[in-house]
Amino acid sequence: MKKLLIATMVVLIAAVAVAQEVTSVNVVGFTKKLVETGSRVLVSAPFDIIDGTKTLESVLGTDQLTPHSNYLFADRVIMYDIAAGQYQAYAIYDGDSQYYPCNNITEWNTSSATNPPIPEGVGFWIVSGADTNEIALMGEIVSVETQEIDIVEGYQLIGYPFSSKIAIKDTDFENDGATAHSNYLFADRIVVWEGDHYQAYGLYDGDNGWYPCNNITEWNTAVAETERVLELGEGAWYISQSVSTWQWSETNKYLSNL
Repeated sequence: MKKLLIATMVVLIAAVAVAQEVTSVNVVGFTKKLVETGSRVLVSAPFDIIDGTKTLESVLGTDQLTPHSNYLFADRVIMYDIAAGQYQAYAIYDGDSQYYPCNNITEWNTSSATNPPIPEGVGFWIVSGADTNEIALMGEIVSVETQEIDIVEGYQLIGYPFSSKIAIKDTDFENDGATAHSNYLFADRIVVWEGDHYQAYGLYDGDNGWYPCNNITEWNTAVAETERVLELGEGAWYISQSVSTWQWSETNKYLSNL
């Protein structure tokens, strides 16, 4: 009986240990983005990759986007190269299901397969080739306490670096180094893609609020700070006026609920 009791206790302890191990695994999440024929969406990578790092292949896979032997008919992923100040496009070649650079036909025909990294807090375009696709972005919920993203002079594509949505007015740009101004042309701007047009929001120095500023009339007549939300997995442009690089720092607003 004593041996049986000890054996039973060992089994119970093992079961508890397994249960604790399972519950300690990070929470998994996902979101979907619809890319209709002839359209484009501006997205980001809001989840951590399970047992890996964020790359083009680990974030999007090779079976979600439409491949083709001609990159003009393939779905393309377009990143913004900050150092070069230009876009770099990639598409999946249907001959081997790998990504290849495709800014032009020469690059497409002569380049080797590649799998570029996707840094934290970066946005990128997905451009439809011929088909409508629903793209799934998935992984582990980001569980770090803070994220810091370098903001450089001029243009860059960004994404909120946590696994949630956030209102533009609730971001911490204005406390980290963003430039506010009474003239939106000299203020830092966040520019979102609304499916068929851009909408810009500038940081006004009167109250450090973000106001619509597609033109001077819109800027001068806006009476309230924008309620626009950056949805989970949405990307945006950030335009910085500072000649020096500064860090956009955000804290995890859902960490205590994980």
